[in-house]
Amino acid sequence: MKRIKMVIYGEPGVGKSVFASKAPKPFFITTDGNYEWLEDFGADPNAHIQVKSWDEAKKAFAMDFKDYETIVIDLTEDLFKWCEYEYCLRNGLTHLSDQGFGKAYDITRNEFFIELCQLIALDKNIIFIMHGITFTVKDRRGVESTKYGPTSRIPDKVIDMIEGRVRYFLRCYLAAEE
Repeated sequence: MKRIKMVIYGEPGVGKSVFASKAPKPFFITTDGNYEWLEDFGADPNAHIQVKSWDEAKKAFAMDFKDYETIVIDLTEDLFKWCEYEYCLRNGLTHLSDQGFGKAYDITRNEFFIELCQLIALDKNIIFIMHGITFTVKDRRGVESTKYGPTSRIPDKVIDMIEGRVRYFLRCYLAAEE
């Protein structure tokens, strides 16, 4: 059976988590404390764990998910920032740049990516949820256009690596009509 590996990103409140809650037998690893609202949409009150650190997230990744078909990470960018923060704490750094020559940046990016790859390798559907950003760009003629992308809290290089490991990388948005 083929498993779906995907990223869903979009502005807060457009329904990313509600969409993920409709996946086959989902289990949520949450960072934002909003899971209780998904219960209003039929989510199982017991099918989640709230994590508050990178260390807790790694332990959650290693759980036995035998009763679930889908693992949802909600929000992925929180985990990345916690990974950086905890590296600084472990190494007595105020900031990643204190280690010099980009070493700490590379170590934390690799640690984060390796952990996500181990999760992706599971025989489960995997959904990573991220917030999205909206920005305006000008072309060489000065014509402005609106662009959309995943969170800016995870570096583009890491986003590119994640994108290379998932089947779908989707923007979620809400179309308002009157």
